[in-house]
Amino acid sequence: MKIPPVPYLRHYLVTDTVSEFEGRSELPVMRDNAYGGYIRQEQRSGLIGIYEGHICPTVWTMPEGAPWKAENELFEADYDSIGDFLMTAFDKMPILVDLGIKRVVRGAITHTPDGGMLVGPSGAPNVWLSCGSSIGLA
Repeated sequence: MKIPPVPYLRHYLVTDTVSEFEGRSELPVMRDNAYGGYIRQEQRSGLIGIYEGHICPTVWTMPEGAPWKAENELFEADYDSIGDFLMTAFDKMPILVDLGIKRVVRGAITHTPDGGMLVGPSGAPNVWLSCGSSIGLA
């Protein structure tokens, strides 16, 4: 059986320190599939994770796939592709709007070609699939 993983490129951004986070317990993760991302506390900063969905470009496509030497490979940020997502995230958590962004990370994350998870029987006896997603909140 072949499982069709695709390495999508995705972004996350870490803001400068959020003074309102000082002395509080950690906020829950806020996931919003309508805009394709999540917002969470990253120590004393905010973190905005963006999944661009089906417009998300891929890297290392088949038949070659990912090079064996690739390990935690990072890529140049594509601000044009995430601008609308970022504005929506700021609308949802306005406390982050006036802060600077201290780190932008763009890396590959494994999904299926259509972005849906593969969950269910594999076709082999007593083997079930739960794959095709690297989303920790799934």
